[in-house]
Amino acid sequence: MTATDTVTARGVRMRVRPWRGRPDTAELSVVPAGAVVLPNLVALAVERARDRGYDEVVTPALPRGEWRPSVDIGFSVREELHLLAHDLLSLPERREAGREHHLRRVLRRDRDRVLAVDGSAFDPFWRLDADALEDAVRATPSTRFRGPGCAGAPRPRRRRRARRPRRHTGCARWPRARARGRRA
Repeated sequence: MTATDTVTARGVRMRVRPWRGRPDTAELSVVPAGAVVLPNLVALAVERARDRGYDEVVTPALPRGEWRPSVDIGFSVREELHLLAHDLLSLPERREAGREHHLRRVLRRDRDRVLAVDGSAFDPFWRLDADALEDAVRATPSTRFRGPGCAGAPRPRRRRRARRPRRHTGCARWPRARARGRRA
């Protein structure tokens, strides 16, 4: 199953869709993110997933305050994510490299390579598929999706549209006079 299904209660919606493209695991996510969810809405979403033939249901990473409705109906913590921080007071020496690296905008044609890197970096359960990558890119109102580039590497060429030849008409040459109906 690849379609997204929606369950709604009291103005809060939960999406039911495949987790990372897996046909046996459903993801339940709240729309809008961070909305207050009641346990009965989570229970309805779980029933919908079961009716659609899923064997397992997961949620995206949730802050501690948003666990309760899911835990109340039988969910358990599968993984805990860790947020890492650095005080930036003691930085390691910068390595001298043959080329300086910079970030550039990731284009649609680069997304297969992004997914390949993600696939080699994470366990199968956490790997992104194309839909999950699109969700991640669109997760905030303003998005700047950047990836590595090398200063010496050729940049992708931009397509340029063919320009239409400009036609000069009498109106374009004498706009004020033409508006009055006579030539200047």
